[in-house]
Amino acid sequence: MTDQDLRIESVTKSFGDFHAVADLDLTIPDGSFFAIIGASGCGKTTTLRMIAGLEEPTSGRIMLGDKDITALRPYRRPINTVFQSYALFPHMTVEDNVSYGLRRKGIGKNAAREQAHQMLKLVQLEGFAARRPAQLSGGQQQRVALARALVNHPEVLLLDEPLGALDLKLRRQMQLELKRLQTEVGITFVHITHDQEEAMSMADTVAVMNGGKLEQSGAPQAIYDFPASAFVANFLGQTNLIEATVTGSGDAVTIDAQGHRLAVPAARCRTSSGDAALGIRPEKIGLASEADQVPDGRSHLTGIVTDAIFLGVSTQYLVRTAWGQELCAQVPNAGPGNVIPPGSQVAVHWHQDHAFLLGRS
Repeated sequence: MTDQDLRIESVTKSFGDFHAVADLDLTIPDGSFFAIIGASGCGKTTTLRMIAGLEEPTSGRIMLGDKDITALRPYRRPINTVFQSYALFPHMTVEDNVSYGLRRKGIGKNAAREQAHQMLKLVQLEGFAARRPAQLSGGQQQRVALARALVNHPEVLLLDEPLGALDLKLRRQMQLELKRLQTEVGITFVHITHDQEEAMSMADTVAVMNGGKLEQSGAPQAIYDFPASAFVANFLGQTNLIEATVTGSGDAVTIDAQGHRLAVPAARCRTSSGDAALGIRPEKIGLASEADQVPDGRSHLTGIVTDAIFLGVSTQYLVRTAWGQELCAQVPNAGPGNVIPPGSQVAVHWHQDHAFLLGRS
């Protein structure tokens, strides 16, 4: 924790009997790119609005370094927000849009103009100063909105679904741009999104919210590889969850998964007793045409291929098990003619270290 970390301490926001955010504790490190993700209605936008000062917590407090900003008016906080709608002034030029906040602070016209041009250079929009928003593409308007927010040198920049209105190709480009910008300016970015891929590709740390509560936070790869709950496992990409019961514990936890005895390393288990769910990501699964072709040391189950979907670099298979569950496997394409046709009997196999075990409520 550093002097300027943003801390949300035991924050609850209620609307009547409904708790939009419930007892939320979160530390956003100074200078980090932090993403808060979750499905619609999970409380992420309400959290952003409380950080911005647009909503006041029902209880708890928000700290920026050693300063309590919970009751500060939005304009008194060293925090700026970029919205999905951009909110640019259509009658103003790009330069005037970017310098607007500086002029309101009383900074002279020439100084504000110089700073605006420096910021337009940073977002790679030199030569666009005289244009109006309607003359720009969606991606260019988004860059103007970023420049307008960054020119005020906030300590925290809030990004509320900033790429949601862009098409897929442009969104990917802007993901790279946002990461580059954050690295260059060193400001704390707090990114709110429902797009898991977007969050994981940009953020240093990801917080997953569900029903107004924090489910898990940490580095994107750590959360993806070892989720804390079935919700996180399913929200961050695809996963196969097989109902199981723990039968023994030790360095490896043994389980009965639909009549099959399997093991999971204890370090990969969130539970060591009772009902459980065995998780394996589709890309961690291999397929073999016979059980005796499964590589040594790998766990396996058998089933019948029901569908094969070509995805370019890989093929996605659905395999129906003896108990009726369909497992998803995503296998790299080694070359032409290697697709396993539907109806084939296969062994679904994986390395024990790539599985995880969750509690099942």
